[in-house]
Amino acid sequence: MDTLQLGIAIPYDFDWAGLVDAAYAVPADNVGTKSVRERIFWDMQEQRVYLKDLEQFLEKKEEFQKVINEFPYLNPRAKKI
Repeated sequence: MDTLQLGIAIPYDFDWAGLVDAAYAVPADNVGTKSVRERIFWDMQEQRVYLKDLEQFLEKKEEFQKVINEFPYLNPRAKKI
């Protein structure tokens, strides 16, 4: 299986600003929305960018895992990948 097929899209609202409609939140200029509560669908052009980024991540995956596994302050259970 091609490694690029392993990518999983994750919604990006990690601080929940859109969910709670935080007064401080403003939409990014480059996405064309008027509210942080408005959601958009990525078109094929943006998916190509995503795949390029995924490929870069996969190239560095072992380096990321090494940093995690060698980090002394992280609980060993949390290091499981």
